[in-house]
Amino acid sequence: MNISSRLLLITNHQRKDGKFPVKVRICYLRETKDFKTPLYLTEDEYKNATVPNPTKKFREIKYQLDTLTAKMNEAINGIEHFTFQKFRDSFYGYSKSPSNIYAVFEEFIELKDIQGAYKTCVNYNTAMNSFKSFRPKLTFYDVDTQFLFKYHNWMKITQGRSETTISVYCRALRTIINYALSKNYIKKDFDYPFGKYKYQIPGGRNVKKALSIKAVELIYNYKAIPFSMEDRAKDFWILSYMCNGMNVNDIIRLKISNIESNMLRYHRGKTFRTTQANRPLISINLNEDILGILRKWGNIQQASNEYIFPFIGKEDTEKVIVAKKDLLTDSLNKYLKRVCENLKFSNSNITMIYARHTAATVLKKQDFSLSMISASLGHTNPKTTENYLADFDDEAKIEVTNGLMKFKNN
Repeated sequence: MNISSRLLLITNHQRKDGKFPVKVRICYLRETKDFKTPLYLTEDEYKNATVPNPTKKFREIKYQLDTLTAKMNEAINGIEHFTFQKFRDSFYGYSKSPSNIYAVFEEFIELKDIQGAYKTCVNYNTAMNSFKSFRPKLTFYDVDTQFLFKYHNWMKITQGRSETTISVYCRALRTIINYALSKNYIKKDFDYPFGKYKYQIPGGRNVKKALSIKAVELIYNYKAIPFSMEDRAKDFWILSYMCNGMNVNDIIRLKISNIESNMLRYHRGKTFRTTQANRPLISINLNEDILGILRKWGNIQQASNEYIFPFIGKEDTEKVIVAKKDLLTDSLNKYLKRVCENLKFSNSNITMIYARHTAATVLKKQDFSLSMISASLGHTNPKTTENYLADFDDEAKIEVTNGLMKFKNN
């Protein structure tokens, strides 16, 4: 493990008695964190205690420093796969017990951070803070059916939050409980609070975000100033729609290697960590409309390992890619709203996610089989539909693309 560690005196935080805190500083993967210790010293004490052979006056302080150093090294050496959270727990003697639910939340968030799931980190941190606002000190054994119903009512009545938000936060809590159970942080006598005859997490489904085929036609035919922000938003919404609702995360990651003859093939980024062993390959017919957008906003005359669109670079870290994706999504949604306002839509708050819902709904209304389309927007297990879609041949995929653009032939 490439870890550097040392004790140091933090001289920019002086107490009234003139002493400064001694802290443990850990550097790992270019990130640095300090950890408190119970020891406070003056600059003179620290300097004289850290020489090779301190005088008798400073030997006791040297012993205390050596003890902290040994404890620090023991904590580091005892961690097989290092994380700052694991060091914190080991150094301070924390244990994942029923009295430390937020520590497990933080451990899970740090695990996701290492995996590059930065959006998940933000979501779980937000959920944790919500539960902290409701109950600052919370044990696993506090989380029973009664607690969850009280939290639900507090969120809905006192906080004015939607069923969707409550659903997201409670699902996060359920994941943390399942994670704690898998790590044996919770004893076998724990009464699982979710499920039938207990607290059931609300579905959290909003009204379907789907447009009519007529609305799609209006967006498709909208005349924006060429290469303006509105033009880009319109084109990328149509691209997402024609690609069965491909999300922005997958659009910006498309590479030349995803193009095979007249087909565009890719794996959804969303399935990367959960279904690596059996990830469905999504194939889309590269018709002239899709090719036109690829050529207009990207470059398909490059090496196979190059990104089609110029939004991200090969040197970007996952955290940078996520940040760039979020900025692009915000921009697309902003100018897509202007397009819809100019088209006089009754609801102008159309976003990129509408493309996915609309693609599924349009195909469903055209009597495509449920196994051919993404009726999974309403499924409890979308993976089932994705796996079905992966099994159809290219001719069937061409029919799907033609069905999405059926209004052009009317």
